[in-house]
Amino acid sequence: MLPEKFDELSKAFPNRLRLTCKEIPMLTEILVGLANSGGGIVTVECEHPYTIDRQGIEPSIEFIIEQNFIIVPDAPQKPYLYKGRIPLIKAGKIAYPSRNELIELIKPQQIDYTDQTVGRIEGNFFHPEELKILRDRLEKIYGAGISSIFETAGLLKNGEATRAFLLLCGKDPELYIPGASILLQVQGREPQKVTGPLRLVQQSLFHLISGKITEVMENYELINSQFRDCLKDLIGEIIVNALIHRDYSVPLPITVSYMDMEVRVWNPGVPAGEREVPTPSSIYIRNPKLYKFAGIIGLAKTSGSGLLRLSKRALLCNNVQLTYEKVNGGTLATLSFKSTVQSRRLNEREKKLLEYIKNTGYITRKDYEKLMRVSERTARLDLSNLVKRGILKKIGKGKNTIYEPV
Repeated sequence: MLPEKFDELSKAFPNRLRLTCKEIPMLTEILVGLANSGGGIVTVECEHPYTIDRQGIEPSIEFIIEQNFIIVPDAPQKPYLYKGRIPLIKAGKIAYPSRNELIELIKPQQIDYTDQTVGRIEGNFFHPEELKILRDRLEKIYGAGISSIFETAGLLKNGEATRAFLLLCGKDPELYIPGASILLQVQGREPQKVTGPLRLVQQSLFHLISGKITEVMENYELINSQFRDCLKDLIGEIIVNALIHRDYSVPLPITVSYMDMEVRVWNPGVPAGEREVPTPSSIYIRNPKLYKFAGIIGLAKTSGSGLLRLSKRALLCNNVQLTYEKVNGGTLATLSFKSTVQSRRLNEREKKLLEYIKNTGYITRKDYEKLMRVSERTARLDLSNLVKRGILKKIGKGKNTIYEPV
């Protein structure tokens, strides 16, 4: 059995192998095969010392070695060669790819820039609250007894911090990663630069942008709990999508702007292997290391397509529109709330109705006729239209029908 600290980790990999002393000579070939086959964990059941022939591996792979356990990542630069051949693991045994499997392996792969290390980081550089959150959650997965939880997780390599570690926990990652800042442009305000750990950056941007949108929506009496939740999901998801999927090798900031009832997020650099703008149905992870650990700290949802989640949520948010396009060598995502305001702009009669409901909690058709001095037919049409637009909800049937605010 694997130690408890590896239980959760092992679930993330498709392969788990046990090697005896007899199989040790094939160890390196098996490890490279695992890297080509989605990653895995190898248990070495042999008391004799073993070595990994790193000279025969191309390109190099980082393995995590803990006593007699070796963790092999689902490495991003497939295919990996060992002594000029491309091994795979099928049904727990070494195999070599068919033509179709080889074509699949040599497709353009993304390069995880957040997996690269940055040396000479001061210990007080990291934000203590973010470090605590990450450490607590990693310990639940890897166990508290490991000497360096961050080394085991892959956020430190030989004592040096990866870019993923800086982006998750650094006070100002821009000091070490060109373009790690975000430029925020809100209509009517001076542009400002936002830096820091990803979770705090996302929260800061959300509060600044949603505050402005809420202010506009309140002018049209459009704010309710349903729309607030929708707004939080939409803005939070579009920002974190940009943070996790961006190309950090491009020394330009992400630009998040709010103007004319639109939130625009420009992400510099086109993802490796992508020639067109991503579609909502595509699942493409530009920085898998960062994506994985952002999921651990609750910043990202690590299942399914974030673009698809955004598209579905936009449809549920009263005509909010989501578009993607290529602009200036990057990808521009736009959330437009214009149609929401246009479809739900209140006239004087509707404002009078909502003022009435504030005091009573609901209104009936007959009450509406008296309040507005209109015919039964007009009252029915008005109330039906307000229900369709999501301003009122209909409760009950026949004479017992009442209308309440959404």
